[in-house]
Amino acid sequence: MLPIDRRENVRVRDRIPVSYRFVTAEEIAENNRPESYFPYIWNKYPQVLPLEEVEEHHTRMLNHIIELHRKMDILIEKVAPESGTIVEIPKENEVCISASGIRIHLDSPVMPGQIIILCIVLPFIPPANIFVTGEVIKHDMSADLNLEEASSFGSAINFLTMKEDDRETLIRYIFKRQRDMLRDRALEKCSDLQNLSVENE
Repeated sequence: MLPIDRRENVRVRDRIPVSYRFVTAEEIAENNRPESYFPYIWNKYPQVLPLEEVEEHHTRMLNHIIELHRKMDILIEKVAPESGTIVEIPKENEVCISASGIRIHLDSPVMPGQIIILCIVLPFIPPANIFVTGEVIKHDMSADLNLEEASSFGSAINFLTMKEDDRETLIRYIFKRQRDMLRDRALEKCSDLQNLSVENE
């Protein structure tokens, strides 16, 4: 009996940038490098970064790197459209993600069994790109939706291939987000108790 990796069953909901491509099994057989399908990915830094959570030791140098990256954001946004350079900035999506799969609303109709290549951007400092090959295993779409509501399709995708380093990075992100959410809940509960205490005085 194979051992169960409990880490693959841990999942988290979040809003993160994701790009994707639909491919055929033949294309995967010819080129089994998911990162090659995203040659012009550019990750924009968020406006606010909690530097106190950075795991790196050299935070002084990191500040300079972040500022340089933000300047590059501005430069690319201004210059790229005029020069015709193809730069792809992944679109933010609501996801439920684990080390073994992802549920995401796609902008394209899909069918179970379709192969999809994903570039998932994890909000570390600097952002980490995870490239993965997956298969659509479930597609939810109500027959009652109108055309506008049908613009997004909820799809469950099972990860087929992922580099081990990428998997470890993804697992680290999932546990970090869970810690963040537990901390936020504790702070919110503490704040509610303080407000209640003030009201009772």
